[in-house]
Amino acid sequence: MSIADKTIKAVRVSVMATLLSGLLQVGTTVIMARLLTPAEYGLVAGALVLVAPLSMILFGGLERALVLQDTLPETALDAVFWGSLGLAGLGAIGLAGLAGLGLAGFYQGQLAGILLACTPLLAGSALAALYRALLRRHFAFGRLAAADLASQFLGPGLVAILAAMQGWGAYAIVAGMLAQSAVQTLLLAWFAGHRPHWRLNLPAARPILRASLSLSGTSVLEVVHARLPAALIGLGLGEVALGLFNRAYLLVQLPLEVPATTVTKVLFGGLAQWRHDLDRLRRATAALVETGAAVVLPVCAGMALAAPELVATLLGPQWDAAVPLIPWLCLGGAAAMIGHFFAMLNEAALRLRERFRIQCFTLLVSAAALLLAVRFDLRAAAAAVALGALLFLLLHIRLALHVLHIAPGKILLWLLPGAVAALACAGAMLALRHLLPGELAAPWRLGLDIAACGLCLPLVYGLLFRRLLADLWRYAGLPSRAATDRGSKNQ
Repeated sequence: MSIADKTIKAVRVSVMATLLSGLLQVGTTVIMARLLTPAEYGLVAGALVLVAPLSMILFGGLERALVLQDTLPETALDAVFWGSLGLAGLGAIGLAGLAGLGLAGFYQGQLAGILLACTPLLAGSALAALYRALLRRHFAFGRLAAADLASQFLGPGLVAILAAMQGWGAYAIVAGMLAQSAVQTLLLAWFAGHRPHWRLNLPAARPILRASLSLSGTSVLEVVHARLPAALIGLGLGEVALGLFNRAYLLVQLPLEVPATTVTKVLFGGLAQWRHDLDRLRRATAALVETGAAVVLPVCAGMALAAPELVATLLGPQWDAAVPLIPWLCLGGAAAMIGHFFAMLNEAALRLRERFRIQCFTLLVSAAALLLAVRFDLRAAAAAVALGALLFLLLHIRLALHVLHIAPGKILLWLLPGAVAALACAGAMLALRHLLPGELAAPWRLGLDIAACGLCLPLVYGLLFRRLLADLWRYAGLPSRAATDRGSKNQ
């Protein structure tokens, strides 16, 4: 089976798995939002501001570095295994020290307790990165999907809900994360089949470590950028505002995880293998951006308009203050997702220094905007997040133009179908606003909005962009003649 065929099959598996995972997360979010308060979510988000960047500092580039290697000797894998566990232990000691400061009264004691409870997550991150990379190298995305779904169901979907029902508060979320990490790591280890031995071949592991360090710098900045809003909102506006932002951000991110997670898991390896063939790299990037934007842009437009119904249906009336944040986060989410596609291209083309500079500049501008915004209110902070995402997108498009040697008009053509579909969805939803009675319940309004967009998308793509619709069907496992012809040409 060719790389193109393996990629298409892997995309189908990952899309289905991510859809199921998204449904699980929606169900969990609906239940947990009614069991916990914004302040409790804010406490956990505050702890993750420290845990997530530390995890990325230690292991952020490891998985991608392993995927990029031409060969992986067993002795090198053993060195990576024991080295990662050692780093996880050092990181856990550091987090425990920070938690000790909180317990000693230097900051809020409850936040310190949550931070201490999160320390085992570092070991899970280390081992999961190694085993995920081994499975990705063999395109074993069915096993990856099984591990992700099982851990999602047993962790946040079962343990967290039961703990919240028992009154654990913020610790219920931590319990769910720990259960998810443990189940995922054990399943990935079983599926990967790697059994570590007591041998350390540092020369064999040196290329992996060099690549990991190069990629980790950007990964750390990405995580700091992602956690920066939570840190500054928590410091400037308090834990309740942070909890509201956290849940609004999650609502926007859940449906966007389908294209983003699929791309991250599957297509990075393909782009890396095609980086020396400019014509194939262009075609792959065009397909990636066009199909990704065809999903992302209409979804974000629909969520932005349906924000009141979305919050009322999924979170409940106690979260109404999150409604004004949704449109800004949708704008930022669309820009971030499409920027992520171009960032993957630039990374696969080994433009690592330029990618690092882009991330540095975006982080600095976002930090300045957020510091100014939190002096006003939460809506201004959400607008600052959108500004940072738009800058990220534009800078990565600029670099991609040099990588692919194409004119800006090409990229606009790739984005055109998704933009047209987004406008059509928005128009259909606005028309429904005039036709529906004002007293209709929020769940019914949300259902009708989803139905309207669901009818618009195939209609727009079928009438105006038939080849794109054929490609979307192909990725979903519904082959058409146009898509088959296109796939043959790409091979």
